[in-house]
Amino acid sequence: MEPRLILLSSDKVLSDAFSKACADRGFQVDVLASVSQFPAAWGEGEARTAGVAADHMALRDKERRRLLELHAQTGAPPLILLELPETSAVAARGAPVRLAWPPDEGFLEDLLASGQ
Repeated sequence: MEPRLILLSSDKVLSDAFSKACADRGFQVDVLASVSQFPAAWGEGEARTAGVAADHMALRDKERRRLLELHAQTGAPPLILLELPETSAVAARGAPVRLAWPPDEGFLEDLLASGQ
């Protein structure tokens, strides 16, 4: 089974580019437009998502807070916030990772390894 990622974004251009980049590296991507579809979309067992990437700049404050609350819970998959380069900073261990778009080479492999 291919590793699975969730992209939280309503931006079609971003969704298409992210999905293609992930597919080229052997990852399946589920695109969700709303935090309300979490955490049911995380899955269980082998179908469990390897991580969640969120279009941080496009989220409303309420959705952003809810997303962070959900990912603070035990057992939540790793969370990556996609931001513009000038607003990015690496977060402390255990907190969401902030990363520039497009991701660096090896991003998906690092994400998969961080969940093990």
